[in-house]
Amino acid sequence: MLIACFLIIALDGADVQSASFIYPEFVRLWGVEKPFISAIVVGGLIAMVIGASIAGPLADRYGRRSVIGWGVALVSTGTFLGAFAWDARIFLIIRAFTCLGLGAIMPITVALISEFAPTQKRARVVTTVFAGYTAGAAISGYLAAVLIPMLGWRWYLVAIGGLSAVMLPVFLKVVPESIGWLATQRDGERRVREIVQRVLPGADIATLKGTGGERTEAKVGGIKLITSKRYLPIMVGIAICYFIGLAVIYLFQTYFPLVITQSGLQLSQAGILVAAFSVGGVLGALLIGSAMDTFGRFKVLAVAWLIAIPAIWAVAFSTLDYQTLIVLSFIWGILLQGVNSGLNALAATLFPADARATGVSFMHALGRFGAILSGLVGGVAISLGWSIGKIFFILGCPLIVGVAAIIFLSVVSGRKDDVVIEDPAFLKA
Repeated sequence: MLIACFLIIALDGADVQSASFIYPEFVRLWGVEKPFISAIVVGGLIAMVIGASIAGPLADRYGRRSVIGWGVALVSTGTFLGAFAWDARIFLIIRAFTCLGLGAIMPITVALISEFAPTQKRARVVTTVFAGYTAGAAISGYLAAVLIPMLGWRWYLVAIGGLSAVMLPVFLKVVPESIGWLATQRDGERRVREIVQRVLPGADIATLKGTGGERTEAKVGGIKLITSKRYLPIMVGIAICYFIGLAVIYLFQTYFPLVITQSGLQLSQAGILVAAFSVGGVLGALLIGSAMDTFGRFKVLAVAWLIAIPAIWAVAFSTLDYQTLIVLSFIWGILLQGVNSGLNALAATLFPADARATGVSFMHALGRFGAILSGLVGGVAISLGWSIGKIFFILGCPLIVGVAAIIFLSVVSGRKDDVVIEDPAFLKA
């Protein structure tokens, strides 16, 4: 089950990253203007916001597994269709359709896997699965470096879409519905017992209570609950953190290949740099998740961002060769992607099962506006011909605000009895 969820997140990361490698081809083959590239980027991000906003409440009402399945189906179909686009305008429409699914997959998968993870290891489990996103982006970079020069960008998209199509039936077969969500349903006790017997064959099922905790929150509804006086400050705090994290990461992932190729490097070299960033992100997710469980959630995330600031500004204040850029890309991946994974693990602990999918998906939806802003800023920076140094200086600045946002979130969520939702008793059996 963990492997299947890891692979689903990996395919999500591969598809998100894939578009950035075909934009230089659009410029070369179709003469697409840079502002229109920015329009494709922003349009896709807006579609992700819509997808996440819709998917969360649906997953809290109808279950996590089916919503993820529909998301993967949308992504696979859209990626295939994108390979047959005959101009950039058609690709923009298809990409927006694809991004509806991309916006749904990640937050709902995080909610699902967190509800199977032991409380004391939850951050480690969630970040390990979420590391699939950066692993997928690394695979996407490798495939781009191999397939685009050899076969063209269309076959590259066919390969990415084909992987998603193959993975969908596997996911539906091996991943059960969330027992945390089933526990909140009036008729969920029988299905919970069946799933626990399947996942933990040695468990003493006779001791399971099947109550699923309080049902008063389920009657309120996910959206009303996360906007209540109790949870709204937490929602605001985690959304600000994710907004900043995604703004920095997306500016790097989306425009870095284009900036590097315009600076004289080959597209294949840009692919290696993005792959190093992604591989570092896999390691960062594992390290930061483990550190969060050991040293504290907020402390680890804040320290990682503090270290990332001078690492990013190194490019702004010095001229670096290609080999040094590879090393720095790896370090940026550890810190930036690692914190991004950690924020997902953190969000899964801040909301009750009745609204967990809504809380995590709204964090993603609101955070995507950071990615939208980065798309606009990146487009302006490239249009104005800004240097790599100036762009990387801008990349580091938001992290200062991000550290302050983490401190704010630690304050508003400081009362553990109010905000850290423990597993129902029967999940600990």
